Amino acid sequence: MKKLLLVLLVVALASFLFVGCLPTTPAEGEGEGEGEAEICPTITITGQYAGIDKTYVKASATAEVVVTYTVPTEGVSIYLVGASATKQLLPYTVSADGLVYTASANLKCLSKCDLVMIEVVDCYGECTCVESFVVDCFEPKAKMMLSTSACVCDGCAITIKSDYVIPGLCADDLGCCADDCSGVASWSTKIYNTDPYDDCCTTECVEPIVTCGTAACPIDCVSECLPGNDDSVTPVSTYYVVFSMLDNVGNENKYWAMVEFDSGCEMEAFTWWDAANKAAVGSSTNTCLDWTSGGTSVTPVYSSTFGWYVIFGESCKWDDECCDPS
Repeated sequence: MKKLLLVLLVVALASFLFVGCLPTTPAEGEGEGEGEAEICPTITITGQYAGIDKTYVKASATAEVVVTYTVPTEGVSIYLVGASATKQLLPYTVSADGLVYTASANLKCLSKCDLVMIEVVDCYGECTCVESFVVDCFEPKAKMMLSTSACVCDGCAITIKSDYVIPGLCADDLGCCADDCSGVASWSTKIYNTDPYDDCCTTECVEPIVTCGTAACPIDCVSECLPGNDDSVTPVSTYYVVFSMLDNVGNENKYWAMVEFDSGCEMEAFTWWDAANKAAVGSSTNTCLDWTSGGTSVTPVYSSTFGWYVIFGESCKWDDECCDPS
């Protein structure tokens, strides 16, 4: 009899151990996630951004996946699902305490805001935990108006803004500031009265005379009063504009512009760039800006509403769809 009781005790204990490794989908009537926290690890991708109902990550060939348990676990398999046609098993390293697993995933940009999953299987194949992510490979975009107007006392103010309306233009030609996936995180505008790069390529060598920026759209930057060109003075004064936008996972978009206006605030010339056009010394990749070549010249227009102005930047459209994420 004692032997029988001992056998039954061993069987009961074993059954409890196996229950701990069963999948943890809540039974009907249970609270969502009840019991799940005891088994499922925390699954994150470095640099992720938590939106209202989705978690976004930047497209990368070497995205770092981190799986963290509260107790040591053996027999873990980590899979990437959805970034390619097949389910991929990811190699990983594990911390000395057996709690943290680190893997590298190739998060490709195949189409608009791809949905991928990181699937973690442990307990020798019995427990499966999944976390979903949206891969963001789109840069934010902006279409802006740059205008010059006379100050009350002397000089001219440069205004750059995305929130403007010109009657008669269709929606795609109007100002905008948007990102199609994780959303705009910040924008900044710097204005210089000399070439900010010179030999520095991507790092500004001089201090800007005007700095604007904030963490949300719309774009609205008004400079202090700046002197215009005087035909009797040489060399002619030129202002250099460096504009940058970031989305919430770190995708960056930059625009550059070069503007000249006279002492009466009449805009004389305007050229802008949406991509670097010069390679650094020893490199074959264009990461620098050559202000003397390329670029798009825009003829300034005068109106009683805006004064002298030009429109530059890009229509906020992705995949032939309207940019407005709302």
